[in-house]
Amino acid sequence: MRRVFEKLLSYVEISNFERGGLMALLFSLLLVSAYYYYKNSRAAEPLYIDETALAAFRKQVDSTFAKEKEDYTYGDKPNAKVVMPVRLFNPNAGTASALQNKGVPRYIAQAIVKYRNAGGKFRYKSDLAKLYVIDEQRYYTLEPYIDLPVKPKRVVSDSKEEIFKKDSVVARRPIDINTVSASDLEKLSGIGSFYAQKITEYLDKLGGFVSSEQLNEVFGMRPESVDQISSYFEYGENIKQKHTNSAGFKDLVAHPYLTYNEVKAIVNYREQHDGFHSVSEIMTLHIFKGKDTSRLIPYLDLN
Repeated sequence: MRRVFEKLLSYVEISNFERGGLMALLFSLLLVSAYYYYKNSRAAEPLYIDETALAAFRKQVDSTFAKEKEDYTYGDKPNAKVVMPVRLFNPNAGTASALQNKGVPRYIAQAIVKYRNAGGKFRYKSDLAKLYVIDEQRYYTLEPYIDLPVKPKRVVSDSKEEIFKKDSVVARRPIDINTVSASDLEKLSGIGSFYAQKITEYLDKLGGFVSSEQLNEVFGMRPESVDQISSYFEYGENIKQKHTNSAGFKDLVAHPYLTYNEVKAIVNYREQHDGFHSVSEIMTLHIFKGKDTSRLIPYLDLN
């Protein structure tokens, strides 16, 4: 038994050097413990709070947040900021809600629809600035996103011969694209017989152009060609609308913006509900859910 005990002691035996290191470590731990004990045992100094200054600061913060909330609300105030990113929109198309979804402030969207309901139309970007609710700063914020042509400079001559004179240096007045013939179009620089024919064919199917962007929908038209000729025309006048409550199935389905199933849904609904009473009622049909119908609205007539 004694031999076993002595053997165990030999395993735990340490040298004088190791013993000295252990003592140094214990002493260091003792010093650190004493420092933290002294530090934590001291009474904490009372913190002085200026209640008056704190209340003033809180009031300032609250008023700042209240002002930001007011500015970034779709209210009826002309200075309300746009909280949604503005996207390309045509003021001649879309309900107030659809315009809001494209970033147009509510009070402006409502004014646009009210102006249209009174019989007004927007032909150029600058026409939007005529609304009393739009100030100069707001107009220049929205101007890049208005899907309408820029108002051209006034003409030097109103003579039809001069207007359609190919490569003429005389300033041309914009031509109502919805009233021209293929032979007239051929006389314009940049439009040959092929484009002239395709433009008039699509115009007849569509019922008229309300925007220069629709020229891109013409078969064979290249973007550079559209850029070259779009300034020749004015858009949005003399639109031939579809009588939604009375037009036949074949007449409606011939329109480029309506599919077979969409026309079927329109016809079924008007037969079951004695016709439509508003354009927005058409847009609530399930088949139009999630679709951008703003381009279709200018071509629908409930009379």
